[in-house]
Amino acid sequence: MSDNDEIVLRQWREDEIEAGLRFLTDQFLGTWHDESVGLEQLVFESERFIVMADGDDIVGTAGAYSREVTVPGGAGVPVAAVTGVGVSPTHRRRGLLRRMMTHQLHDVHDRGREPLAALWAAESVIYGRFGYGMAIRRSLVKAAVRDIPLRADLRPEPAGRFRRLDPADAVADMAAVYEQARGTRVGFLDRPGNWWKVKIWDPEWERGGASPFRVAVWSVGKRPQAYALYRVKDDETRVGPEGILRIEELIGVSAAAELAMWDFMTSLDLVRHVEMTNAPLDFPVMHAVTDARRVSIGTGDTIWVRLVDLDRALTARTYSAPVDVVLDVTDPVCPWNVGSWRLRAEAGKPATCERTDAAADLSLSVGELGAAYLGGTSLATLAAAGRVVEQRPGALREASIAFLEPNPPFCNDFF
Repeated sequence: MSDNDEIVLRQWREDEIEAGLRFLTDQFLGTWHDESVGLEQLVFESERFIVMADGDDIVGTAGAYSREVTVPGGAGVPVAAVTGVGVSPTHRRRGLLRRMMTHQLHDVHDRGREPLAALWAAESVIYGRFGYGMAIRRSLVKAAVRDIPLRADLRPEPAGRFRRLDPADAVADMAAVYEQARGTRVGFLDRPGNWWKVKIWDPEWERGGASPFRVAVWSVGKRPQAYALYRVKDDETRVGPEGILRIEELIGVSAAAELAMWDFMTSLDLVRHVEMTNAPLDFPVMHAVTDARRVSIGTGDTIWVRLVDLDRALTARTYSAPVDVVLDVTDPVCPWNVGSWRLRAEAGKPATCERTDAAADLSLSVGELGAAYLGGTSLATLAAAGRVVEQRPGALREASIAFLEPNPPFCNDFF
């Protein structure tokens, strides 16, 4: 076994995309498919991916994509979408992950483009060590279609028309809906360049025995209002068809448009069950069906957020109520964030965040700020867990209300 000083951190070369992807496939217990290389090449940013190399062997990887995320107030803020993080089991507990995560966060800081980083955590115990906080949760929806008719007074009667399309033919309509929705939904990522090709990528081994992707679009006039990207799986019992509808993504320009699309999708012939593994926490279907108990709802975490440049991040969003608090912040990786910061803002107006010598109102780590940043996790809840300490009476309530959003954040993109 090599010494740590022989393990080199270097840029991931474009000619070793396949080697790196094979390494990651093995780390995440997957099965290798040659087509994966072509998919990654659509969006690969070689200057943002690193490897840990032990001689000729790749023993660790980490990378990031250059994206934007919608933050409270509606701005699209540059975010380093962290991905492809793994360490070989032969090289565990040797500090490789810390070396990579530290290098990556310092690189993001030095680039100066993105005040934030975000990731999907394969294991929730890992990334808090590096200042990430759990910021977005999802609903997992399952129901028998016969049990969930919409209430008669809420059942939409939309004008316009529904169409069913192949995904490649629907991208323009989907993108039009998505871009309109993205400006109003905290947590949505942009989809520049080839990201729509990634979204509709549909290899047979990803289908779980279901059909290829299909798309339904609802338009009024020439303006698309909602779409659903979905699969169906044929099944049958002695009493007849038991088709399963698996919705990958359902987005509308409004909540009413999404309900109209949901109503259409759950009326498809031969479909008896519906599943949606990534829905918003505030998915309105629960409150629109005649019997909410017939909808099975589970929850889970999705996006973890990390403030790379605390002051730039906190001033990139707006706040739901007036706030004037001094935050005493610790940071295990980015020393430029450590210290006391005064955050001031009027509701919905631009904020300021500056270093101060004033006494702290709240003491917390950068991870708690990451968890609360998109407005889906309450600082008061984190304080109840012992992760935020109130130094000035009333400061916790003030900051908690200011950070929260009426609608919890949501992200459709896996990266």
